[in-house]
Amino acid sequence: MESLFQEKKKIGKIAFIAYVCAGDPNFEKSLEILYTLAEEGVDIIEIGIPFSDPIADGPINQMASERALKEGINIEKVLNLTREFRKKKKTPIVYFTYVNPIYSYGIDEFQKKAIQAGANGILLLDDSSGNLLPNCEDLPQIRLISPSTSKERMKEIALASKGFLYLISRKGVTGGGGEINQDLQERISFLRKYTDIPICVGFGIHSAKQIQALRHQVDGVIVGSTIVNAIAQSLDKNNFIEEIKKVIKPLIKSTQ
Repeated sequence: MESLFQEKKKIGKIAFIAYVCAGDPNFEKSLEILYTLAEEGVDIIEIGIPFSDPIADGPINQMASERALKEGINIEKVLNLTREFRKKKKTPIVYFTYVNPIYSYGIDEFQKKAIQAGANGILLLDDSSGNLLPNCEDLPQIRLISPSTSKERMKEIALASKGFLYLISRKGVTGGGGEINQDLQERISFLRKYTDIPICVGFGIHSAKQIQALRHQVDGVIVGSTIVNAIAQSLDKNNFIEEIKKVIKPLIKSTQ
């Protein structure tokens, strides 16, 4: 993944990372959405593994997880979804999930199968230690830094991170509302002192204007709830893919 960021930097762009929940609204449409994201130019896709108690997720992503769970989506089906996607597309995939589903499935078994399926990384929202999964170059564990993370802890995370750093833009859960913390630039500058790993900003990023303001500060942006909401609003429409494209096109353009 790091080579992707290097290539983006060479041409004066930042990476666009899109989050969607696996199996939302069902397996077949979810696969079609993944193909669409790749074809529209999304650089990395974060695939959420649906979980019954997603404490860091806002209402929009929680409802997506509920829809997927009602469709019977579990880790095995997420792996199958990844395998099907890999038959046609090479866009890097990062799993976005919690400790409980991975622990219940079996940590070693999950890691082995995730790599075989074609995943390129994993982000565990509630693993503050970053040590749950065995250290592996083929499935790096992306680390989170929140607004409340101390500078000492930020330094530790920066020095130990692989793939990219996920810098949370504001306090609270995922979602399109709220303002980016005013000290974001200060935290980015602090991290740059200790690492050259790509820094990506997420949580609350929802507009082209926000992305344009961040373009010269970060290596990538993560947009989730805005895309997930577009999926939810298009469930009953025959042209739901076109509706999703309308949302993501201007966001991707703003990274250029």
